[in-house]
Amino acid sequence: CFIRIAGGKERNLEIFNAMLARRQEVETVFGGPLDWDSLPERKGCKIRSIFPGGWKSPESEWPELQENLIDALVRLESAIKRPIQELSL
Repeated sequence: CFIRIAGGKERNLEIFNAMLARRQEVETVFGGPLDWDSLPERKGCKIRSIFPGGWKSPESEWPELQENLIDALVRLESAIKRPIQELSL
């Protein structure tokens, strides 16, 4: 989840911190720890899941990688949907 909306770095950081305040809830729904990075050198912030594998993996591993990506994406969407909807923008 990359957070970058109009209003500049301060506004994006405010949104990130509002989400971070709900970290335990988000990670519980997600089913594990997430990487929370305010990206101080950039305008946006991010919340992500990191796991092994990638485009440099052998092609024979791609189906499992794709399944892992889809699973993580569905779980992340479920975990952040409500907190995002409840933000006061």
